[in-house]
Amino acid sequence: MSEMDGRIVVDLQSKLRVINNYWEKFETQHEKMMQVRDSGIVNTDYYKSKVYEDLLKKHHVNRAILVSEIARKCEPCDLSESMKVAAPSSTSNIPFKTNLPPIDIRKFSGN
Repeated sequence: MSEMDGRIVVDLQSKLRVINNYWEKFETQHEKMMQVRDSGIVNTDYYKSKVYEDLLKKHHVNRAILVSEIARKCEPCDLSESMKVAAPSSTSNIPFKTNLPPIDIRKFSGN
């Protein structure tokens, strides 16, 4: 790999870290909003226009482009660091949590 390619790879890896960091921050804020059931989030433009879903797709596309370019410039490189993805959170695919209405359960008499 040439010195120029090496610099390009370092720059691409830096950009990859930046978009991953931004994504983690965005996802954290998104999850906080989704956990507040009474916030009326489902009535907001943010929720209705599926901002989270759109940005998730864009993040994956941009991440794939960067990883692909890193691989192309650095064929014998170890891409394990570039391929690392933050573990998905337990609520990342749940748009909001709903509480089911209470139900009456009859007492079991044993018979």
